[in-house]
Amino acid sequence: MSERPLDLEEIKWILDELGDLYNIPEKRILLDFKEIKQRIKKACEFYLRYKDNPELFVSHFKGKGNKKIEEELEKEFRRRYNYNTKDKELVRQMRESKTFWMIVPSYKKRIDTIELNEYNKWLFKLAFKDVLEEGERK
Repeated sequence: MSERPLDLEEIKWILDELGDLYNIPEKRILLDFKEIKQRIKKACEFYLRYKDNPELFVSHFKGKGNKKIEEELEKEFRRRYNYNTKDKELVRQMRESKTFWMIVPSYKKRIDTIELNEYNKWLFKLAFKDVLEEGERK
């Protein structure tokens, strides 16, 4: 399958075909379609809300009890700073705060466009993880 924009009508057609095949009532298909559409919309809104704004993301999720996102934050922190930074003081400070994009003022100069692009890529993968992983299994 080639890359292309999302086509909800195509998804609706697939659901209709499955409904016909398995005798699923049209009303049920419509409800399922609305649920799928809503979940896609929420993932998009999540990404767009926190894109280019790691400080907002961390302030909303750090220590708030969302296990899935806390695990992703920790995993990304370990990937980036356990192995890519020789500055032990920076690693220690960031590990204590678990805010790998909110760097203490003395290190603020290290954040640049590349860093923000890396954050946005990570955030996109987090927002659409289940969809992206499905494509990788083939």
